[in-house]
Formats: sequence, C-alpha cells, structure tokens
Amino acid sequence: MKVLLFLSFVAIFDQFTLIRCVKIAADSPAFTTLLDKLIPKLKIVDASKDWDQALKPLFKLSSHIINDGSNDSFYWVNGDPNANVFFNRTKILAHIPSTSPYQTFRSVLSDYIRDLNINHRSVCQRHIFIFNTFLNEPKANDTDGYLKALNKFSNTKSIKPKHLQTIYEALPGMSQSHNTAFNELKEKIASVMAIRKDYLAAENALYATVTGKFIGKFKTEEYEPERVDVLLSAINEVKQKFKTLNKPLQEAVDILEVYILNRMKWSEVLMDVKFFNRPKKTFFEKFCFLLPKMP
Repeated sequence: MKVLLFLSFVAIFDQFTLIRCVKIAADSPAFTTLLDKLIPKLKIVDASKDWDQALKPLFKLSSHIINDGSNDSFYWVNGDPNANVFFNRTKILAHIPSTSPYQTFRSVLSDYIRDLNINHRSVCQRHIFIFNTFLNEPKANDTDGYLKALNKFSNTKSIKPKHLQTIYEALPGMSQSHNTAFNELKEKIASVMAIRKDYLAAENALYATVTGKFIGKFKTEEYEPERVDVLLSAINEVKQKFKTLNKPLQEAVDILEVYILNRMKWSEVLMDVKFFNRPKKTFFEKFCFLLPKMP
C-alpha cells in the first residue's frame, strides 16, 4: 500500500514538473511568445492597465509605410522586373571591340561594371533587410540566449512588485523610442521610394547605351571618343543616382539597427532576465550572410 501511494505521488509530481517546465519551441515567434507569456501575468497584478495596447505595438512596425498602395511599394526587389538585373560583364564587353584601340577602355569598363554590380547588390540587400524587418518576426532561437531566457521567464509563477515597477518606469521610454524609429523610417522610406525610380531609369538607360541602342556599334579599328564619352556619361549617371539613393537607404538600415537592438533590451526588462550580448557584426551584416549569393 505504501509503495502504491509512493508511486502515485511520484506520478503526480512528474505531471506537475512537466506542466511547470514546458519548453518553448525554438522556432516560436520571439516577441509574440514573450508577450503571450507576460501579459496574463501582468493582468493578474494590475488589471486596470491595458497591457495589450501598452506592449504589443512596441514590437512591430506598421507595414503601411512600405506598401501604402497610393504611391508605390517598397516591395521592390521581387516586385520590379528590373530590380534583380545585374550587368553581365562578358555580354557587355562583347559589344566593345577587342582590338588595340579599345584595350584600355575595355579594362576600365570592366572595372566600372564590377563596381556598378557591387552598388546594385548593396541596394538589393538593404531593401530585403528593411522589408524583412517590417514583415517577419524573428524566431526565439535567432538571438543567442533569447530562447533560454524565454524558457526561464515562462516558468516563473508571477510578476514580483520590483519587476512590475521596473516595467512601469521603462514603458514611457520604450514607447518614445518606438515612435521615433517609426517616424524617422517613414521619412527615409518615402525618400527612397521617390528616388529609386530615377536609379532604375539610369540603369536601364545605361544598358540600352551599352548594347548599341543609343550609340550604335563601335568601329573595330578606329577609336571613337564621342561614343565612349556617351557610354561613360551613362555610367556616371548610374553611379550618381546610386549615391543619391544609398544615403536614405543606409540611414533607414541604421534606424532599424537601433530599433532591433532596443527590442532585445526591452525583452530583458520585460522578462527580468539578462541574456543579450551585442554581436560584433551588425544585424544587417548577419542578415546578408544568410541571403542567397548575388552576382
């Protein structure tokens, strides 16, 4: 009888342990899962505050500023047929004579095309990073230590008074930081969407120029500076449009870097668990490492 009672107690204890120590799935949405665990606990200790409204908007950015439907869509990389077009140096150089008068120019042109592709790749990568940050929530295991901290917090019984006070004190700053990031991003993205049409138009004009649509075919044995100048002018136009576009594009990336970092800091405050060590690489650099290789 005693053995039976002991085994029953062990079974009940095991069930209790399982309930208390349920682990969060590694691919769970990081912030949604955190708030789903946190908000019910907060409502128990302070039912007068609308915790859903206070916390949920902080961990996302309204996507209407990247796709408002009335002006343009930031969904450029896959939405525009020209956006993923890289200049093929081999095909472009095929339009330039390989005879001696053009040897130096061919070498210069090859370097220029390489630089243009590097610039274009950076534009694509920044667009993808910004778009992804707006629309896709990171998983719990995307950041070192986050999943472990989330599991630890999930198994706490309640929010202690000191922890609650810390959350109260942090909320105004969190809200202000979020609003600042959103307003700055709205301005930068509007600027990008206005400029990038000129950038793409310059790239298309360059391609048409290189393939002979505007300047015709080069003579084989005679150097033609006028046609070379037209081609170089078209290249410089693309380079200038890139500089104009890249400035607000990079500024938008920088704003998102701070916002992503802040979300980690806010998570530490809300869970009352220290876990985040700022990585050596930026979030953008880590993101680009995971992208498919571009030309």
